[in-house]
Amino acid sequence: MKFIFCLILGLSLTSQSQIRIASKGFNMNESDLRIIFKSAVTTLPKADNFKDPSLFVSKHQRGPITLFQRTPRGEVAIQLNSGDYYYSQCIYQFAHELAHVRADF
Repeated sequence: MKFIFCLILGLSLTSQSQIRIASKGFNMNESDLRIIFKSAVTTLPKADNFKDPSLFVSKHQRGPITLFQRTPRGEVAIQLNSGDYYYSQCIYQFAHELAHVRADF
C-alpha cells in the first residue's frame, strides 16, 4: 500500500496540469488538497492528444460543478461542496468534475 501511495504521489508531482486552489472553507490544508487533486489528474485516463487546461478549484455551496465560463486567468473553474475533512468525498467530486473537463463538458 505504501508503494502505491508513493507511486501515485510521484506521478502526481510530474503532472503538467496547473491547479490553483482556494482552500478557504475546505477545512483541509492546501498541500493535502493539491496532492489528492494532482493524483486524480495523473491517474484518470485521457485522450493522448488532450492537454489538461489550468484549473481553479474552490469550495462553493452550489457545487460540485464545472463552470463553462473561464476565470479571468483562463482557468477552468471547478467548485466542490465537500470540505469537512471528507477526503474521499472531495476526491470523488474532483475526479467527477475532471471527467467533465476531459470530455469537453
